[in-house]
Amino acid sequence: SLRRADRIIAVSESVKRDLVRYLKIDSDKIDVIYRGCHRRFTEDISEERLREVEERYHLPKRYMLFVGTHVPRKNLGLLIETMPEIDHDIELVIVGRATTHTKHIKQRIKSLGLKDRVHMLYGVAHEDMPAVYALASLYRMPSLYEGFPPTIVEALTVGVPVIATRGSSMEEAGGASSMYIEGSDREALAGAITQVMH
Repeated sequence: SLRRADRIIAVSESVKRDLVRYLKIDSDKIDVIYRGCHRRFTEDISEERLREVEERYHLPKRYMLFVGTHVPRKNLGLLIETMPEIDHDIELVIVGRATTHTKHIKQRIKSLGLKDRVHMLYGVAHEDMPAVYALASLYRMPSLYEGFPPTIVEALTVGVPVIATRGSSMEEAGGASSMYIEGSDREALAGAITQVMH
Protein backbone atom coordinates (compact mmCIF):
# COMPACT_ATOMS: atom_id res chain seq x y z
CA SER A 1 0.00 0.00 0.00
CA LEU A 2 2.81 2.42 0.89
CA ARG A 3 4.65 1.75 -2.36
CA ARG A 4 1.49 2.16 -4.46
CA ALA A 5 0.29 5.33 -2.68
CA ASP A 6 0.70 8.68 -4.46
CA ARG A 7 1.25 10.54 -1.16
CA ILE A 8 1.91 9.36 2.38
CA ILE A 9 1.26 11.26 5.60
CA ALA A 10 3.69 10.41 8.42
CA VAL A 11 3.04 11.60 11.98
CA SER A 12 6.71 12.50 12.58
CA GLU A 13 10.09 12.85 10.90
CA SER A 14 11.07 9.74 12.85
CA VAL A 15 8.33 7.69 11.15
CA LYS A 16 9.32 9.17 7.79
CA ARG A 17 12.93 8.07 8.34
CA ASP A 18 11.75 4.58 9.29
CA LEU A 19 9.62 4.29 6.13
CA VAL A 20 12.59 5.30 3.98
CA ARG A 21 15.11 3.14 5.85
CA TYR A 22 13.15 -0.07 6.38
CA LEU A 23 10.64 -0.08 3.52
CA LYS A 24 12.66 1.89 0.93
CA ILE A 25 9.84 4.37 0.36
CA ASP A 26 10.68 7.46 -1.72
CA SER A 27 11.03 10.30 0.79
CA ASP A 28 9.72 12.84 -1.72
CA LYS A 29 6.21 11.41 -1.51
CA ILE A 30 6.07 11.49 2.32
CA ASP A 31 4.66 14.54 4.10
CA VAL A 32 4.98 14.94 7.87
CA ILE A 33 1.93 16.28 9.71
CA TYR A 34 2.19 16.31 13.50
CA ARG A 35 -0.70 15.34 15.71
CA GLY A 36 -2.17 18.00 17.92
CA CYS A 37 -4.35 17.56 20.97
CA HIS A 38 -7.98 18.14 21.84
CA ARG A 39 -8.90 21.75 22.59
CA ARG A 40 -9.95 20.74 26.12
CA PHE A 41 -6.22 20.80 26.97
CA THR A 42 -6.00 24.51 26.10
CA GLU A 43 -8.87 25.61 28.35
CA ASP A 44 -8.38 27.14 31.80
CA ILE A 45 -9.07 24.75 34.68
CA SER A 46 -10.66 26.22 37.79
CA GLU A 47 -9.37 25.41 41.26
CA GLU A 48 -12.77 23.88 42.02
CA ARG A 49 -12.47 21.56 39.02
CA LEU A 50 -8.95 20.52 40.04
CA ARG A 51 -10.12 19.62 43.56
CA GLU A 52 -13.09 17.70 42.13
CA VAL A 53 -10.86 15.55 39.89
CA GLU A 54 -8.28 15.13 42.67
CA GLU A 55 -10.96 13.71 44.97
CA ARG A 56 -12.66 11.58 42.31
CA TYR A 57 -9.48 9.65 41.50
CA HIS A 58 -7.85 9.91 44.97
CA LEU A 59 -4.79 11.56 43.45
CA PRO A 60 -1.73 12.03 45.68
CA LYS A 61 -0.50 15.51 46.57
CA ARG A 62 2.83 15.20 44.73
CA TYR A 63 3.08 12.88 41.75
CA MET A 64 4.57 12.25 38.37
CA LEU A 65 2.26 11.00 35.65
CA PHE A 66 2.44 8.42 32.89
CA VAL A 67 -0.37 7.99 30.34
CA GLY A 68 -0.44 5.02 27.96
CA THR A 69 -1.30 1.41 27.33
CA HIS A 70 0.67 -1.13 29.39
CA VAL A 71 2.95 -2.66 26.74
CA PRO A 72 6.68 -3.54 27.03
CA ARG A 73 7.94 -0.80 24.67
CA LYS A 74 6.46 1.82 27.02
CA ASN A 75 9.31 0.89 29.39
CA LEU A 76 7.27 1.30 32.57
CA GLY A 77 9.63 -1.10 34.36
CA LEU A 78 12.43 1.50 34.29
CA LEU A 79 10.15 4.15 35.75
CA ILE A 80 8.97 1.85 38.54
CA GLU A 81 12.51 0.71 39.37
CA THR A 82 13.56 4.36 39.70
CA MET A 83 10.97 5.05 42.42
CA PRO A 84 13.12 3.86 45.38
CA GLU A 85 15.90 6.23 44.27
CA ILE A 86 13.83 9.43 44.40
CA ASP A 87 12.16 11.32 47.26
CA HIS A 88 9.64 9.07 48.97
CA ASP A 89 6.94 11.71 48.97
CA ILE A 90 6.91 11.60 45.15
CA GLU A 91 4.31 9.12 43.92
CA LEU A 92 3.56 7.74 40.46
CA VAL A 93 0.16 7.77 38.77
CA ILE A 94 -0.24 5.49 35.75
CA VAL A 95 -3.30 6.11 33.57
CA GLY A 96 -3.98 3.68 30.76
CA ARG A 97 -5.40 0.47 29.43
CA ALA A 98 -4.37 -2.79 31.06
CA THR A 99 -2.94 -5.64 28.96
CA THR A 100 -1.40 -9.03 29.66
CA HIS A 101 1.79 -7.08 30.51
CA THR A 102 0.02 -5.38 33.44
CA LYS A 103 0.52 -8.37 35.73
CA HIS A 104 4.31 -8.06 35.29
CA ILE A 105 4.13 -4.37 36.16
CA LYS A 106 2.09 -5.12 39.30
CA GLN A 107 4.50 -7.87 40.35
CA ARG A 108 7.43 -5.44 40.06
CA ILE A 109 5.56 -2.82 42.08
CA LYS A 110 4.88 -5.38 44.80
CA SER A 111 8.43 -6.79 44.85
CA LEU A 112 9.86 -3.28 45.32
CA GLY A 113 7.40 -2.48 48.11
CA LEU A 114 5.83 0.37 46.14
CA LYS A 115 2.13 -0.43 46.47
CA ASP A 116 1.52 2.79 48.43
CA ARG A 117 3.47 4.96 45.97
CA VAL A 118 2.28 3.69 42.57
CA HIS A 119 -1.36 4.20 41.60
CA MET A 120 -2.87 2.59 38.49
CA LEU A 121 -6.01 4.27 37.16
CA TYR A 122 -8.31 2.79 34.54
CA GLY A 123 -11.26 4.34 32.75
CA VAL A 124 -10.41 7.97 33.50
CA ALA A 125 -12.94 10.15 31.65
CA HIS A 126 -11.49 12.10 28.70
CA GLU A 127 -12.86 15.35 30.09
CA ASP A 128 -10.97 14.77 33.36
CA MET A 129 -7.57 14.25 31.74
CA PRO A 130 -6.50 17.92 31.53
CA ALA A 131 -6.95 18.21 35.30
CA VAL A 132 -5.10 14.91 35.90
CA TYR A 133 -2.18 16.35 33.92
CA ALA A 134 -2.39 19.78 35.57
CA LEU A 135 -2.26 18.29 39.08
CA ALA A 136 0.94 16.38 38.24
CA SER A 137 4.35 17.83 39.05
CA LEU A 138 5.95 16.05 36.10
CA TYR A 139 5.00 14.00 33.04
CA ARG A 140 7.30 11.07 32.28
CA MET A 141 7.39 9.31 28.91
CA PRO A 142 9.82 6.36 29.27
CA SER A 143 8.98 4.67 25.94
CA LEU A 144 11.70 3.03 23.89
CA TYR A 145 9.84 3.88 20.66
CA GLU A 146 6.92 6.11 19.65
CA GLY A 147 5.64 7.11 16.24
CA PHE A 148 4.51 10.39 17.80
CA PRO A 149 3.38 10.61 21.44
CA PRO A 150 0.36 12.93 21.75
CA THR A 151 0.56 12.64 25.54
CA ILE A 152 3.73 14.76 25.54
CA VAL A 153 1.88 17.46 23.60
CA GLU A 154 -1.04 17.22 26.05
CA ALA A 155 1.25 17.58 29.07
CA LEU A 156 3.12 20.56 27.64
CA THR A 157 -0.11 22.24 26.54
CA VAL A 158 -1.45 22.03 30.09
CA GLY A 159 1.90 23.34 31.40
CA VAL A 160 3.47 20.24 32.96
CA PRO A 161 7.24 19.67 32.56
CA VAL A 162 8.23 16.57 30.58
CA ILE A 163 11.06 14.06 30.84
CA ALA A 164 11.15 11.76 27.82
CA THR A 165 13.42 9.17 26.27
CA ARG A 166 15.98 10.24 23.70
CA GLY A 167 15.39 8.81 20.23
CA SER A 168 12.48 8.03 17.90
CA SER A 169 9.99 10.93 17.93
CA MET A 170 10.05 12.05 21.56
CA GLU A 171 12.30 15.04 20.90
CA GLU A 172 10.03 16.14 18.07
CA ALA A 173 7.01 16.09 20.38
CA GLY A 174 8.73 17.60 23.43
CA GLY A 175 10.88 20.22 21.72
CA ALA A 176 13.67 22.14 23.36
CA SER A 177 11.77 22.78 26.61
CA SER A 178 11.69 19.11 27.70
CA MET A 179 14.43 16.92 29.21
CA TYR A 180 15.66 13.70 27.58
CA ILE A 181 17.55 10.66 28.86
CA GLU A 182 18.72 7.38 27.38
CA GLY A 183 16.05 4.67 27.51
CA SER A 184 17.73 2.41 30.09
CA ASP A 185 19.71 4.90 32.19
CA ARG A 186 18.07 4.63 35.62
CA GLU A 187 20.60 6.87 37.34
CA ALA A 188 20.09 9.64 34.78
CA LEU A 189 16.32 9.29 35.11
CA ALA A 190 16.44 9.54 38.91
CA GLY A 191 18.66 12.63 38.64
CA ALA A 192 16.37 14.27 36.05
CA ILE A 193 13.26 13.58 38.15
CA THR A 194 14.91 15.05 41.24
CA GLN A 195 16.06 18.12 39.28
CA VAL A 196 12.61 18.82 37.84
CA MET A 197 10.69 18.10 41.07
CA HIS A 198 12.91 20.52 43.01
